[in-house]
Amino acid sequence: MLSSKAIAQNYLLQLHAVDGDTVLLQKEVQIPARFGSGNDVTAYLSKLVPSLQARGYLAASIDSLDIRYGRYDAFIYLGRQYKWARLSFDSIPQPLWTEAGINPAQWEGRALDARQLSGLCEKILRWCENNGYPFARVWLGNAHIGDKGDVSGELLLQRGELRKIDSISVEGDAAISKGYIERYLDIFEGSLYSERKLRNISPRLRELPFLQEAAPWELAFKLTDTRMKIYLRQKRSNRLNAIIGLLPNSVQTGKFLLTADASLALQNILGYGETISVTYQNLQYRSPKVNAAFVWPYMLNSPIGIDANFSLFKRDTAFSRTAFQAGARYQLNAADYVRIFYQGMSNHLITIDTAFIRLNKRLPDNADVSANGGGLELVLDRTDYRLSPRKGWQLRVNSSALIRHVQRSDAVTGITDLSGFDYASLYDSLEQQKYQYHAGGELSYFFPLGKRMTLMCAYKGAWLSGRYLFQNELYQLGGFKLLRGFDEQSIYANQYHMLDLELRLLLDRNSYVYLFSDNAYVQSYYNGYGSEGLYNGFGLGTTLETKTGLFTISYALGRSDNNPVQFRQSKIHFGYLAYF
Repeated sequence: MLSSKAIAQNYLLQLHAVDGDTVLLQKEVQIPARFGSGNDVTAYLSKLVPSLQARGYLAASIDSLDIRYGRYDAFIYLGRQYKWARLSFDSIPQPLWTEAGINPAQWEGRALDARQLSGLCEKILRWCENNGYPFARVWLGNAHIGDKGDVSGELLLQRGELRKIDSISVEGDAAISKGYIERYLDIFEGSLYSERKLRNISPRLRELPFLQEAAPWELAFKLTDTRMKIYLRQKRSNRLNAIIGLLPNSVQTGKFLLTADASLALQNILGYGETISVTYQNLQYRSPKVNAAFVWPYMLNSPIGIDANFSLFKRDTAFSRTAFQAGARYQLNAADYVRIFYQGMSNHLITIDTAFIRLNKRLPDNADVSANGGGLELVLDRTDYRLSPRKGWQLRVNSSALIRHVQRSDAVTGITDLSGFDYASLYDSLEQQKYQYHAGGELSYFFPLGKRMTLMCAYKGAWLSGRYLFQNELYQLGGFKLLRGFDEQSIYANQYHMLDLELRLLLDRNSYVYLFSDNAYVQSYYNGYGSEGLYNGFGLGTTLETKTGLFTISYALGRSDNNPVQFRQSKIHFGYLAYF
């Protein structure tokens, strides 16, 4: 009896061809040059038979294994190799060929791999189940095996009866329109049966904050129709959210600064899945901000929704800003949408330091400036659970083009002094920048680490065009929501690029403990000044779900190019989101 050998350290493997075809065995089997341990040998042998069967040796097996003093003798039965002579797909509809990757030429003369054939049948059945044929069958028919192991046959498909969802009824005490449920689940009366959409019903409903399943949904196949029942009940979804921050050594007061971020959100009070929210923030000294927003996702049971957002911000005694945005969105599915919007922004100075202007012959850092225009936004979500993902990714990108106008202030143009300088000329260069462009985006990816941990890697960035910008036009960074470890909205930027890393230990569906590191490159150019730098915020926190809401607490430290870590500058945030 002939054999092939491989020796690595003290381990020897011998393969014995019990059917005597050793030359063929040596051709088909490539034994690794080294085996580091006995476990490596057994791992190799465990993969050997499936590998041979994938090459058409369907009867291949290990008849016996003898182990003595580090020597492994495996007795292999190879058997006949089977190949496809011809496999016919004439009964498979042509549209399915592309979906299943069918190419008849690829099956001629190829080794017969049962797993490959099974995988092809699975693709065909999956297409049928998602296109109205829940009772489809696929099998190999008219099979013939030649003397040399050449196999010919025909792949047969019996699709069965075409089924549609003829009626949908929503049962329970949930105050929601049936049209909203149909749009949200992408299942309509009269639509084709789709196994994929049916499997997504319960996961999708779990992501709705104002509804929950009262019982598993049901689908009844009758002789003449197919009826679906979805059982829903109301869930406490209106939210009262408050985040309190404690920031040490305020520049303005020399004492601890207490920040507040409170919001009220009312959901589905009209029964159409709409959201109405109001937010109050006081994140800087004597600088309150009020925001109101409205979202109606499916207008008149169509995939088109509308939204609006208004905000008012007052920065101490320097300036006030109003901003408005109104948009229309097209829902691609329950989580994804494309949005077109109009936005307008207007800044008005409250006080003007004319002494600074006289002394420096330049405009102050803030100005009366407005901008109006439109933009586009795309939102995609491919996570396993939108509210607290363990795996998947999320994307949000937007851009806008605006017409910008800097208003000449009478307090500036009216300044006179003995030098005879024309202070109105300070505005001349600003008229060169009539258009302004914004671009921004966020991309988050969640890497599962076992069943209870996930690593979130997220990019956040934005860019604002222009050479003649003012400080009150820029983005503001810092704080619990964007660049933790720094004072709330204390960093001004015309562009920033941030990488967030967050390691989460998942306690349950909506509770977790986390470690984080926020790393940002920030560029700040306005009114003739320019700076750029690197920022790093890090810390830990937790989000815990209770019977009445969510409790959050975080501790953060920050450092930048010129400011090392100082524990007395640590930031602590407490938050509670109550459902009612």
